[in-house]
Amino acid sequence: MFILYIFFSAFGFCFSLKFFFFKLILTFFFFFQNTFLLFLSICVSLNITFF
Repeated sequence: MFILYIFFSAFGFCFSLKFFFFKLILTFFFFFQNTFLLFLSICVSLNITFF
């Protein structure tokens, strides 16, 4: 029973770590995508004002 408890706690820890990294990667992906779109829109507006 104790071995099962250790196994499940280790499994839960690994699962939470994977979930945390997954959320981190998703957050970074959305953040960089938004900044890239913002950068593109700024470049487009600058091109419109320049030319």
